[in-house]
Amino acid sequence: MALIGLALGVFLGWLVALYFATVGFTYPGMEDFASRFNLPGRMYPSVTPLSLMLGPTIVFVFCLLAALYPALRLFRLRPVDAMRTA
Repeated sequence: MALIGLALGVFLGWLVALYFATVGFTYPGMEDFASRFNLPGRMYPSVTPLSLMLGPTIVFVFCLLAALYPALRLFRLRPVDAMRTA
């Protein structure tokens, strides 16, 4: 389930980043603020494969680690003992 969510999230995030990389984005009032710091009024994000995959990969690894303890505990139980304790 985590892998499906990871793939879907990365794909949708890539689409959104691709859109804003071509069109750009601006906030209301950003032109005045940006001019103080010599920045452009419209921002164009750049997305690298590392920046696109770093966050989702970390979340996926922690999902696997969180699922490891219950899976190992179930692996050690015998079905008859598990049914008695439930």
